[in-house]
Amino acid sequence: MIARARLAVFAPCLVLWLALPAAAQEADLEARRAAAERYLATEGAQLMLAGMTSPEAVVAQLRSQFPAIPEDVVAGIAEIAAEELSAMLPSLERALVEATVTSFTLEEIDAMADFYGSETGAAIMGKMQPYMAAVWAGIGPEMQSAQMAIARRVDEMMATR
Repeated sequence: MIARARLAVFAPCLVLWLALPAAAQEADLEARRAAAERYLATEGAQLMLAGMTSPEAVVAQLRSQFPAIPEDVVAGIAEIAAEELSAMLPSLERALVEATVTSFTLEEIDAMADFYGSETGAAIMGKMQPYMAAVWAGIGPEMQSAQMAIARRVDEMMATR
């Protein structure tokens, strides 16, 4: 009888004790998700997204990879790409939130939100697209050669299978 009484008291305590880590993990996950959404709402993160989907970003990448393409063709491709990329922006934002939640701690996400929400962080992100355009302009032809070499070598490897 005493054993049953002890079990009646102990069992609910055990269940609660076992549930605490799961509840803490869920609370941490929700806190990280809220922090990730705050980070992606910062001026710096919004500048990053705009830079990824803007016609200027597409032009910079096209110019680095294919410097001989006529300007009117580049402009047309850039406009098409910008429209398509802008249409997928909600999906991109959802993927960024989820990747942020699973990749960073709450402290790290808060630090990113604080930094990229600051004047300095926003200024850095505002310069990122021209910065990356300069990087790609410097390595575009070499990258194109590397991609061609990779494709050739993969084809050779697959042919021997």
